[in-house]
Amino acid sequence: MDKFSIWHNLFPVGQGAMSQVYSAYDPQGNKVAIKFLHQNFINNSEVKSRFIREANILKSLQIGGIANILDFDFEIDQPFIVTEFIEGLTLDQVIQADGPYDLDQAIEIFTRLASTISVLHDNLVYHRDIKPANIIISKSGPVLIDFSISNFDGATNLTQIGSVVGTPEYLAPEAYLGDNTSPSVDWWGFSATLCYALTSKVPFGTGQTILANIQAKNIDLSGLGLGAKQILTEALEPQIANRSGAWETLEALASLDKKHRISDNKAIIHHILVVFMLVISGLLLFYIFQ
Repeated sequence: MDKFSIWHNLFPVGQGAMSQVYSAYDPQGNKVAIKFLHQNFINNSEVKSRFIREANILKSLQIGGIANILDFDFEIDQPFIVTEFIEGLTLDQVIQADGPYDLDQAIEIFTRLASTISVLHDNLVYHRDIKPANIIISKSGPVLIDFSISNFDGATNLTQIGSVVGTPEYLAPEAYLGDNTSPSVDWWGFSATLCYALTSKVPFGTGQTILANIQAKNIDLSGLGLGAKQILTEALEPQIANRSGAWETLEALASLDKKHRISDNKAIIHHILVVFMLVISGLLLFYIFQ
């Protein structure tokens, strides 16, 4: 019996560029996730190195806030990695289905996510692809997944210097210039994802204009109040030295009063409704005491 045969009841649950993910069960009946390297990449040394790198990074961690590794095998015809199965939808799916989070929801979820990223960095691990599709919203909180392009501090990059690694919509400007192993890249992805969670919009758009929008500070934060807009804009400053940190951003958002949390349009509508109700109340009182 080969090593893989202990896993049973496989069911496809997701697919990426390099791999396909299945749910399955171990001999004790525990649900797990199994990631297989696509057959057409098995003989691709760079892609296989990424796959092995992901397993080695997960094996080194065993922390909360990620899907911890349970098993792996790279010597068989179909290389695989087995991790804990995390029940839940991705942040991307949640926002598409239910709309953006309110500020209190976002602060709670992203405070937990920031703690996970901090632990990763304490262990000299950089994820390099933090985005809504790589965050599962489970009952116990956000879980960061897909370490396929993550890196150890000081490890040799799997791509050539100057190449772009990551998802453009959530990629820091310094990463476009080849610096894709800095902690700042993860924190940029964190802040860009926070913007998406609060607005349901990709902050700098898509396509070839992304970097130009970043440099011009052309950020879409429609739906948010001026206070929230200012805080999030500071978190996504093009220059690292001018950029607010994640904890500073979360604390500033938490301290906002209600009038600075909602959009200007919503605030105007709110004030109109308040004035309208006051007028109606005044008219009622007038007629009552006539």
